[in-house]
Amino acid sequence: MITVDTPVLVRLLVDVREAASKDRSLPFLAGVALIVAERDDRHVLVATATDRFMALQGSVPVVADGQLGQRLFLSHQQLAQLLAALRPHTARSLNSVAQTTITVEDGQVTFSQASLGDLASVSVQFAHNAADGFPDIGKVMAQCLIKDVAAEPVFVAASKLVVFARIAARRGVSLSFRSTGTKQAVVLGIGNLVGILMPREPGTDETVLPDDMTIYPTVSVLEAEQPVGAAS
Repeated sequence: MITVDTPVLVRLLVDVREAASKDRSLPFLAGVALIVAERDDRHVLVATATDRFMALQGSVPVVADGQLGQRLFLSHQQLAQLLAALRPHTARSLNSVAQTTITVEDGQVTFSQASLGDLASVSVQFAHNAADGFPDIGKVMAQCLIKDVAAEPVFVAASKLVVFARIAARRGVSLSFRSTGTKQAVVLGIGNLVGILMPREPGTDETVLPDDMTIYPTVSVLEAEQPVGAAS
């Protein structure tokens, strides 16, 4: 069981889910993966989403230390249901005390929000889904970050880039870019979010995918201060 502040949880899920796949033939990518990781000697809840051509990852502090014990995965439908329940608790003058508790027990995941002012308590429950096959986004990001910055031009899909631009505009921050080569993924920074955008072959519509985004390896957690994989 862990507890996080509701407003920051809602903002994280709203933003990260934009990178999730909409392809019904890839259900294990059609949502957001959640794990607990340790950074700077404290626990954080890490959310990751990808459609293989782009990925986005962010985290929020865990205000009451604990563990989930396993990876969680929320589908688009589950995310919509959860956000509808939690959003009213983010627009209150007392939202600094609005907190959500996440519990995994007996194959069920429960998100509980205590009553706040004139808002009743909320409890949303889903069957636990580990989403086997979710790629190791943390590994891909870490590999990008250790490479030298390149001066060569890189081509990306405008439809994917606009997703990151929309999130940055919503957050009121700038986008930062880090390119490591014409055929290497571009790393994007959006405040405390980290994204990757796969390049296109110059002059074509073909996107270059690294091996880790095509074979869906077993996911793993990387060291603290590195992007985190999607499993504990």
